[in-house]
Amino acid sequence: MAVGLLTLKIYLPYVHSLKEKRHSLLPLQNRIRKKYNVSIAETDAQDAWHSSILTCAVVNSQAAAIQAILQQMVTDIEQENPEIIIESEVIEIL
Repeated sequence: MAVGLLTLKIYLPYVHSLKEKRHSLLPLQNRIRKKYNVSIAETDAQDAWHSSILTCAVVNSQAAAIQAILQQMVTDIEQENPEIIIESEVIEIL
């Protein structure tokens, strides 16, 4: 069994308050949770308006499958959310 972690540093240029930030991130988190059946949470930069650190976790018996799922998540986020800029991504397989 393997555990995969995806950490995304996200920039939200059009957000002007914490309320707007939550309004932008919540649908994204729900969509990812539903589509990929993963755990996702904002793990850092909760008080920053324009940035966020999101961490996703997934468990599978094969590390290659985890890698593919997490990479597909990044691709989908970039394509489906043009208002969100991914500054960095880190994939870890434990």
